[in-house]
Amino acid sequence: MENTVKLKMFILLAGCVFFVFGFSFFGAKAYGAFFTKDTVPEGVTVSGVELSGLSEKEATDKLDAAIKSWYENSFYFLQADKELSLDLTVVKFDVDKTVDLALENKTANISAKIDGAGLNQLLQNEISSETLKALDRKALSKELAAAASELVEGIYSISLDKFYIKEKLPKTILLSTSLPNETFTLENSLTVTIDSKQTFSLHSYIEENKLKTLDEHTLKWLATAIYQTILPTNFVILERHISHVLPSYAELGKEASYIAGKQDFIFFNPNETAYELKLTQDENFLNITLEGINLQKAYSLTMENDKKYKPKKIVQYDPKLPENTTRIEQEGIDGQSITVYRNELDKNGNIANTVLIADDYYAPVHQIEKTALQSIEEVPDLQDPLLPNDSENPDFDQSEDDFNNGMSEYPEQNTNLNQNPNLNQKQVPNQQTPAEKNTVEENELWEEPAFEKGEG
Repeated sequence: MENTVKLKMFILLAGCVFFVFGFSFFGAKAYGAFFTKDTVPEGVTVSGVELSGLSEKEATDKLDAAIKSWYENSFYFLQADKELSLDLTVVKFDVDKTVDLALENKTANISAKIDGAGLNQLLQNEISSETLKALDRKALSKELAAAASELVEGIYSISLDKFYIKEKLPKTILLSTSLPNETFTLENSLTVTIDSKQTFSLHSYIEENKLKTLDEHTLKWLATAIYQTILPTNFVILERHISHVLPSYAELGKEASYIAGKQDFIFFNPNETAYELKLTQDENFLNITLEGINLQKAYSLTMENDKKYKPKKIVQYDPKLPENTTRIEQEGIDGQSITVYRNELDKNGNIANTVLIADDYYAPVHQIEKTALQSIEEVPDLQDPLLPNDSENPDFDQSEDDFNNGMSEYPEQNTNLNQNPNLNQKQVPNQQTPAEKNTVEENELWEEPAFEKGEG
């Protein structure tokens, strides 16, 4: 009996302990839940909007006001081949879901999604059906929703290029050019792929495609063809050289040279998509096309300061040539210079920005002529009326010894006389030997060209 009473007392005491402990623990939980129901916890901010301590209705009203302001002060643009303005009504916000999450302290940005039908309608009106098929619209919608969920007011622009599936993109011809064929031979048509965000090197392309059988002149021809095709694009020219003389097939300002191991041609594709250069040869021309998706902007070229520099004539005397004979050793070629600018155009076709691309200068090639040595003119005899006469000037009469003694005071002149025994030993005023005359003429011919002195 006594044991039964003790057991009952123990059970009663244990129950009281558990009651007190449970009330203190779970009661606090129940109390907090009851008195903080529908109130946002401290420290909760949604898309930059402070919601701490607000009731559900207050939080909803505050978010609605922020969304209204975002619609009024935000502008979204899609960059395709032209700029597309996005109607922001395609952006839908779920305020109730956002507040429910905020009450649980589980969100940082407002819940947003894109109305697919509305977005598709915009894209179908502005983009060709072939191009639209290659657009990853799910990825585009996801990025637009993520941007909108931040509720950042202002201008937001997104390029569609990074949402295109490359394999599905239609190939269109953006640019086409041609070069005279002349005597060059391209064994097969070439396709040059310029990958997105990649650098193209003509030297590497030749190595990879085993085009070493093409001679140097043909490779220069190809370099020029590629260069003049990509000039009116946003491709970045990293390395380019020009020849000493402008080739007959090239247009001034649009030539590129290539010499294996010495001169490469390198450029960079800054776009999000790859492009292809196709080179085909027919009987008269090398034809080049640039194919791919349209560039975001249009470009044009401006050529300025087109100048020419006349060559000089250089005369060289050749004793082996017959008398009164002249032979052209090298034809003269005009020098040329030009400045090339690339213009970035806005949507109205007006120039928005201009960049200097090249300042080309080709020095003139001087004409070289070889001519026979002129015969030495006979020196007038002593009776020449221009010279003093012995009989009229007694003081002029000298013995041979006196004359030689006098000439010894002028060793250079004496040497010249000894080397030319056929000349009369009486001095002739202002008379030049052929060698002296040639020296004067060559000095005049080799004078610094005018354009190098800044006179051109």
